[in-house]
Amino acid sequence: MKEFILSLQKRFPNALYHHSSDPDMEDDYIQLNEKTHIQVGQCNEYNIVTEENGKFAYSPTYKNTSQVLKALGIAQCNLDQLTVAIDEESVNIYFDMGEDEEPIHVVYWHEDEFLEDSSVIFSALNAVDMANRNPQELLERLELSYLVG
Repeated sequence: MKEFILSLQKRFPNALYHHSSDPDMEDDYIQLNEKTHIQVGQCNEYNIVTEENGKFAYSPTYKNTSQVLKALGIAQCNLDQLTVAIDEESVNIYFDMGEDEEPIHVVYWHEDEFLEDSSVIFSALNAVDMANRNPQELLERLELSYLVG
């Protein structure tokens, strides 16, 4: 659970775990912000609960913490999965999550953007260089460092 909380705190710095000591009371929960918390069921099942105008909306039940992180947009990536793909039409930097998962895109430029504004080329070249030399710094500059667990 500790690693899960630390992963959540990368995106939600004030996330707090609340433990219910009474087994007949409500489930434990993790408060993410004023309007969102994660219910932690007794069988390690999770629901994301959001409150809007006094009404609560519940997510589907997630069976593990990876599913919760993915639903919140906090994927657990490894820097080794960071991929740079350049072809005739585009520059794409993304995390390759394997055949069964969708990639997690970091930055993407299509040739149309280069034609519209040539200064975009420098941004793309800079990003490619950083992805190869210092990928952690690239993620930090893009405020995406929470993606790496």
